Amino acid sequence: MKVFAKSVKACSWFLAAVAACILLVLLLAVCFATFSRYLFNRPFAPLIDLSSYALVWVAFLGAPWLMGQRRHIRIDLIADRVSPRARQRWGIVIDYVVVGITWVIAIVGGLLTVDYLIKGRVIQDVLATPRWILLLPIPVGSFFWGLQSLLNGIEDFKKLKEAGAASPESRLRCCGDQPRHLSPGQHLPLSHLEPSRGRIRSPKLREPHPFHP
Repeated sequence: MKVFAKSVKACSWFLAAVAACILLVLLLAVCFATFSRYLFNRPFAPLIDLSSYALVWVAFLGAPWLMGQRRHIRIDLIADRVSPRARQRWGIVIDYVVVGITWVIAIVGGLLTVDYLIKGRVIQDVLATPRWILLLPIPVGSFFWGLQSLLNGIEDFKKLKEAGAASPESRLRCCGDQPRHLSPGQHLPLSHLEPSRGRIRSPKLREPHPFHP
């Protein structure tokens, strides 16, 4: 599992690096086109189309890394009004829903990309850009986006399970020590809360003092 998680994170980081390079080239191209237009009166016409295509690549290639860093957009209008445990459960459900949606997009986008590549369809722009180039980042980014969301869901489920195992009620259940009812005049000492060799000490009831009211 650790090897799989490291592989997914490495691929997500690589896609994010490619997206950063594309964004840097786009920034330099926009600066060049601006100076070329106002200083030399030579506008770079295809830049508008290329910039719109580049934004698609940046968005889908950078999404898996953002999901791994948990920096995606989150609507916490309802999440802030529930308990932390319910918030964790709701986050796990959302992670698995994202897995399903992104993998559906990856499958449909992959089929369309292959279809456009085989049929040689192009976009009606200045450069006659092939359509498969524009669609290629959608299945690739969505697939790794779903993998990263799957890892987040597994990690959140482990945290929720560990938090449940660490609660006092679960510790009493797992050790077989059930709290006993106290009769009037009896009280429970605090020593039963101290662990002894990995187990919780069973509570010992103190007899009431003969002069106790």
